[in-house]
Amino acid sequence: MKSFFAMMLAVLFLGAGVSQAANSPAEITEKEAVRLIRLAFDLTSDPIEVVSVVVGDLNENGFIHPNVCRVSVLRLFKGRFGERDKRLECHTFRWSEKYGWYLQCSEKGRLGTEIHIYSELLKEVIIR
Repeated sequence: MKSFFAMMLAVLFLGAGVSQAANSPAEITEKEAVRLIRLAFDLTSDPIEVVSVVVGDLNENGFIHPNVCRVSVLRLFKGRFGERDKRLECHTFRWSEKYGWYLQCSEKGRLGTEIHIYSELLKEVIIR
């Protein structure tokens, strides 16, 4: 009987460790961050240089999102008169089981606000 309870406790602890691992991904790779930034901003060939990747939690209006990477990049911008300028941008990548690493933004569409998600697993998702 004792061995049965010991075995059940071991299964519970191992299961908790596996589910916790699923909720704690490693940081986003530089290659994947650049791919998602290119997808989100419709960039093709302009160079994007990753400056830093910082892992942490994000507190948005009292809600804590535990799986977040803030990626800083340098990329070229084209001005109104054709001049090119390198600028620093920071992008916040969130992680979920459904999307993997993703960027999210909202835009005003014809039918109201649209949510655009640029995802590691599902590519581009638009929610209207």
